[in-house]
Amino acid sequence: MADIEVVARNLDKKYASIKEILGKRVYYSMLMEETKNRVPGEVVISEFILNRNGTVSLDGVGQTYLSIRDFFNNLDTPKEGTDSKFGKLFTDVTLNSVNFESRDNSARYSITTNFSAEVLKK
Repeated sequence: MADIEVVARNLDKKYASIKEILGKRVYYSMLMEETKNRVPGEVVISEFILNRNGTVSLDGVGQTYLSIRDFFNNLDTPKEGTDSKFGKLFTDVTLNSVNFESRDNSARYSITTNFSAEVLKK
């Protein structure tokens, strides 16, 4: 019986360790999914760069300046119906640049935003 108790205690310690590790884990896939959910149909993200300082850099192209404005606003203030957990995911959204491309009548953009890693934990 003592052998079973030792095995049970060891399993409990391992379980507690795994639970602690998973509890601290940041699910970056949720960041990408929520970003995708906020992109209007007229906007394409060509670069999604996750920086070590807790920021995301987004570069891409939109059909118009207005579509880029909508994307910026969606990041800054989520649409109604968005999961309230993700409402505070993005902070300090900054539009770094917008350049009109006359050859294809589109606008290239660069956006940087901070994100809350706490929101990305389950």
